[in-house]
Amino acid sequence: MKPAGDWRGTAGPWLAAAVSGLAAAWSVQAHADSAGRLTLIEENDSFVSYQDKHYTQGLLLSYLTPELFDDSGWAGAYAPLDWLDAILPADIGHGERIRRASLGLGQSLFTPADLHYQIPDANDRPYGAWLYGVLRLLEEDDRRFFQCLELQLGVVGPAALGRQAQNGIHFVLEQPQGEGWLYQIRNEPGGILSYDVQWKAMQLHLGDWSVDLMPEADLTAGNIFTYGAIGGILRIGQNIGVDYGPSRIRPAISGYDYFLGRRSARGFGFYLFGSTQERLVARNIFLDGNTVVRPSAHVQGRNWQVLDLSAGFSLYWLGGLRLDMAYTVRQEEFTTQEAADTFGNINLALQL
Repeated sequence: MKPAGDWRGTAGPWLAAAVSGLAAAWSVQAHADSAGRLTLIEENDSFVSYQDKHYTQGLLLSYLTPELFDDSGWAGAYAPLDWLDAILPADIGHGERIRRASLGLGQSLFTPADLHYQIPDANDRPYGAWLYGVLRLLEEDDRRFFQCLELQLGVVGPAALGRQAQNGIHFVLEQPQGEGWLYQIRNEPGGILSYDVQWKAMQLHLGDWSVDLMPEADLTAGNIFTYGAIGGILRIGQNIGVDYGPSRIRPAISGYDYFLGRRSARGFGFYLFGSTQERLVARNIFLDGNTVVRPSAHVQGRNWQVLDLSAGFSLYWLGGLRLDMAYTVRQEEFTTQEAADTFGNINLALQL
């Protein structure tokens, strides 16, 4: 899908208005040096190629709350943030603990490689879209261990507005329409529950520069995606301790909109990063087809292993703007796929 420079006539304004309303209504207690953040993620294959194909567009707008405390309603007996403590594999220390939450709305689009066929190629992946809301419960312990419990709920099929999003943008930009949306994945409500962990296995400080290595593991289950994953991220830069890598759209290398600006020694920071994730995939509705409704569009053979490789940079200014950019290569996801996919990622975040 071509870059979404103008979202008129698509789901974009609805997503922005809904998340802005939720952010305005969100009430938590926070320290004076803590603030909410609004993050817009745009992932698009046209940032790095001239062809719309496969994972062609991802948009996610999210709001990160200020720090959450025991009297916020999110912690204490039977409160959501204490679910994280209940599933921790072990006590990882008694240092500083930071808890935040994130909520957002997103849309992901998937298409075959050739948009001109009214009846899509049976050897290629089908058209599909995923429109969803997301809630993340985030916790950092001892400045070295990070965990995320994430819930996504939404819908696939025509109700996910994929045809309107892609063809609306292409109409504005005078580009070819996707002709085969009539044969997309059918309507189906969907849900995903994910648990991710990251930890700082190595930290080096060389004057103003820092290097860290963070392995990660991820378990995701649901009728949209089900997979287990391991991976990691290597970073080098200045004032890099404010986050755990740039936020991404699932399924992807782990990354979150988590940010703690008070850890920065200056008002500016940056880092270069390289990251990878290997997924063992049990289910991908956009390749396997609908869960119950049959017949359903699907590929003839899905690969069980998928490797992502990503590299990019992050820049931030305290009290202002953050910019992340990345380039990702995704291994072939099905047996008749001719080559790996590539897409670009741009994140913009603003402190509120």
